[in-house]
Amino acid sequence: MVGAPDPLRREEVDAAIDRFKADPNEQTYEAVFTAMEATIVPLQAEDCWYAFRNMGRGKYYMKNISSKLTSSSSLISSGAGQHFRFICADGNGRYYIQCAKDMSYLVPTGSDSQQLTLVAEKVDAGIYSISSNLRGQSFIVCQNPTGSHAFLSLSENRDKVLPASPTDASRWFIEVTAFIPANVDEVIVEIDEKRDMFDLSGRRVVSGERGIYIVGNKKKLIK
Repeated sequence: MVGAPDPLRREEVDAAIDRFKADPNEQTYEAVFTAMEATIVPLQAEDCWYAFRNMGRGKYYMKNISSKLTSSSSLISSGAGQHFRFICADGNGRYYIQCAKDMSYLVPTGSDSQQLTLVAEKVDAGIYSISSNLRGQSFIVCQNPTGSHAFLSLSENRDKVLPASPTDASRWFIEVTAFIPANVDEVIVEIDEKRDMFDLSGRRVVSGERGIYIVGNKKKLIK
């Protein structure tokens, strides 16, 4: 993660976590997330891929199967279906969430009985904000939900990801990984090669920032 929360706020969150660990009950559990909600942490975007692991159930990861989000009890591996990245939607810490499996985007949340899917175009995608602490425990909150359930949780049978209300939402660990998509053809390092590049939305790019671009009809990674 890039940047850090206000030091006093960070100490408040960490103190709440310590109280919960010393005396785990509903009150101390909810106090952790009351403190976390006010702690916004900017995320690395574009060239950093993350795994989402459910906090309450520990070993369950968010995974893309057939363009729908489900969960997997397997440990994070090199599978593209288990990796996501954050793409800035504006300058206010809000992001599109993109899946590495097919470069699709997470949709806006809806009702609590709807299984979330992924779409190909940003215009159809959800916009999310992340509230987190430095231990990686996070809320993933949709800013443009189609219903009243903006938070993400796992279903009761733990086999799919659903939108849910803040009171029953599962929380997530957002874990940085070293993943690089398999369909990135090569690494470009020479400045002279950074011409006629396009981002993954088809817009021409003139800067040499790190990320994945289309060069010569191929996806390439700029380091």
